Amino acid sequence: KAVSSIGGVATPMGLMAMGATFDIKKAFGKIKPTVIAAFIKLVGFVAVFMPLAVVIGFRREKLIAILVMLGSATTVSSYVMAKNMGHEGVVSSSVVMLTTMCSAFTLTGWLFISVKSFWNKSWARPVPAAAVTPAALVVAVFIGPKASVAGLISLW
Repeated sequence: KAVSSIGGVATPMGLMAMGATFDIKKAFGKIKPTVIAAFIKLVGFVAVFMPLAVVIGFRREKLIAILVMLGSATTVSSYVMAKNMGHEGVVSSSVVMLTTMCSAFTLTGWLFISVKSFWNKSWARPVPAAAVTPAALVVAVFIGPKASVAGLISLW
């Protein structure tokens, strides 16, 4: 019970710790890479990989799960990773904050679009199993490092 209680407060504590070190002047100095990374995270990944998931054959609840994984806010662990890589963490903390603020709106929009577009369409047929393996590898390559997008952008 104690471990699950501590696990439940890990993300809020991480956000508070990151917010305590946040410097608004430095953040506005890196606004361009921050907005680009947040846009890629909240809009780009979903726009590219949701149609691919539909073509592969994902439907209904599985498709919504993919949407949430692709379009949710950047994790606090990206800030920790950027700091451990020797960066100041300005861009990563800004991306975490911006995606956390905007993800409520973008996820709602994506849910509306997904339910209207992909929920039960007869034109969306699953592809043969032989085509799924290469597509799944492509998805894994691009989605696997999703938490490190802010860390990569901070290299700028």
